Amino acid sequence: MKQLKDYLHLYLGCECRIGDSPDPHHVLMVNETGLSICTGTNVKGIPIWYKTAHAKLVLRPLSDMTELGLLELARMHRGQLEWEIIEGKPVARTSAGIQERFCFDADIPLIEDIENNIFGQESEGSRYPTNISAAELTRYLLSHHFDLFGLIESGLAIDKTTLNQKP
Repeated sequence: MKQLKDYLHLYLGCECRIGDSPDPHHVLMVNETGLSICTGTNVKGIPIWYKTAHAKLVLRPLSDMTELGLLELARMHRGQLEWEIIEGKPVARTSAGIQERFCFDADIPLIEDIENNIFGQESEGSRYPTNISAAELTRYLLSHHFDLFGLIESGLAIDKTTLNQKP
């Protein structure tokens, strides 16, 4: 069974909620007692700390990746190419004239060659993993508060994309 305490250290600086509080300004930090949540300061300017027992992280599903985020990842894959956004995905042309498109499939970043058939219509070519190291990709996704561990689905985190929706 997943427990939030096993993942908290990966999301330092991430927005949190305590209990049913709608206050979005809680931040996960480390203080002298370990991982805690800072909810602001008192009138004397002293930080107010809460233990993490009743906290939920506020995370983004990978489906919330913006075009800018995809472009950053595409440049991490092959920065020397000129990437542009076409139909919501980064696309670049290699020196060999092959168009490459950066995409996610089942949460795995891939590059696919885009081939034009004889009718000038685009078709998918081969797909292959990016050359972004797993560590570099994980660091990027964690630093942008993406849920990499299914915490939203297991109820240990809140989906950031649903917070401001009216019922």
